[in-house]
This record gives sequence, structure tokens and C-alpha cells, in this order.
Amino acid sequence: MSAMNEYGLPADIEWLYAPNIPYAQRNTGELCLQIIFPYRRNWQDHENYPVLLFVPGAAWYRQEMYNSVPQWAKLAERGIVVAAVQVRSSAEAKFPAQVEDLLDAMHHIAGDAERWHINPHRMFLAGQSSGAHISLLTALAHQKEITAAADFTLRGVIGVSAPTEMTLCGGKPSCDLLGVSDLSAVPERAAEASCEMYISPDAVIPPMMLIHGTSDSVVSVEHSRRLYIQLAENRKSARLLEVPGEGHGGAWQWRKSLMDEMMHFIRECDM
Repeated sequence: MSAMNEYGLPADIEWLYAPNIPYAQRNTGELCLQIIFPYRRNWQDHENYPVLLFVPGAAWYRQEMYNSVPQWAKLAERGIVVAAVQVRSSAEAKFPAQVEDLLDAMHHIAGDAERWHINPHRMFLAGQSSGAHISLLTALAHQKEITAAADFTLRGVIGVSAPTEMTLCGGKPSCDLLGVSDLSAVPERAAEASCEMYISPDAVIPPMMLIHGTSDSVVSVEHSRRLYIQLAENRKSARLLEVPGEGHGGAWQWRKSLMDEMMHFIRECDM
């Protein structure tokens, strides 16, 4: 048996960074992935890894696609291919453009799975803040398309500090996302961009893990609490992890203890 490292992976495995991999062309320009993928000198037959598409948050504005590469690498070294997904900003395109972008990224990475040693039927979504909203909403609003997809299988979604309910927002970023000046004037449009609208007993929803700081002054923890309650009441697999005293994302979300919690969730969904 070959030697294994502390995460139960082959000891000779390395994790490489492939920047700016195009996945879609829009009239606003090219959209790219930042991919952290495994490398070995001697691959075993059919050796592949689960993939996590991570959407960085930016209040639905322009994302910084390079700042968190070291943090994403912490997930990768535990045995997951990480693909950070660039989506259009609200200044470039209004909702649901961002959800459409993530769907395209899911199909693209599945079609290119062999190149990155990915098993596309072990796919996960994740994100922080507005990125978590996009990840959760994509899984909820497009559950029929995702369930019917032949090229990938979505196993679970992780949302950190997610704004899940537009009626609880009301600030400029959410108005800019929908292209309005007052969310209360467009309740149907606000509902379409809210996670709760898509949950029902017969909905096919992948397991969801919600992580939120209890002292978040940007996106109240009530967002995650409400979504968790609705998922639970409709008998969907969900977990809510509240982090006492923490605010809106930041260094705390990459602590080893939270990384362990994320990996435990991923392993449970990946069985």
C-alpha cells in the first residue's frame, strides 16, 4: 500500500493552481474559474476527486478572484478540487444572470472533468455572503434542471453568512441586484431572488449546511435561521452552525474547526 498523508490522500499528491480558466463568454466579457487541482507523477486508473464550486462574495458587485486562493487551498489539500467561480456583477447584469453563470460553470467543469481529475457526480456548491446566496439559490431555483442533469450530480451546498431573504435586506446592494430603487415596490421580483420561495415538501433539494456568525451586522443571522427552519419543516436535510460572537465572514470562517465541520458535511453527502 502506498504511503498516505494526514488527510488520507496519497503522500505524493500535490495541489496546483490554474488561474483564469474561461468557462463562458458574455457581452460584458469573459468569465473565468480559479482552479486548485491535484497532481501526481503516477496516476492510478480512475483516480478522481470531488469538486467544490465556490462563489466569492462581493455584495453582488465585482468579485476579487485572487485574494482567497490560500484559503481555498486549505480545502483542496483535504482532497477536493476547488473551482472559484466568477459571476457577473450587478453593475453588468441583473438577477438572475448570476445564477445562470453558476449553472454554466457547473456544466463546464463537468465537461472538463478529466482534465482536472474530477468526478462530476461528486459536485458541491459553496459561497460566502452574496456568493452563498447565489450558490443556495441556484440549487433551489433550478432543482429540476440540476436533478435531471446527466453530466453532474450536486451532492450538497454550503452557505456562509448568506443573505437568503430579500425582504430582510432592502439596502443598495440588493436593490442594485434586482435593478430597482425600492424592493418593497417589487415583491414578486424580490421573492424570485429569495431562497424560501423554492422550498416545498415535494421539492428535490440537496443537503444544505448554513454557517453564520451570531454578531453579523451586515447580514443578520436571522437569514440562515429562517432558511434552516423552513428546510427542516419541509423535511429537507439541513444543518445550521451558528458561530458565537463572529461577524460577517472573515478569517474565522477558515479556522481548522470550521474546515473540519465543512469536510464532515461533505463526506456525509458524498457517501
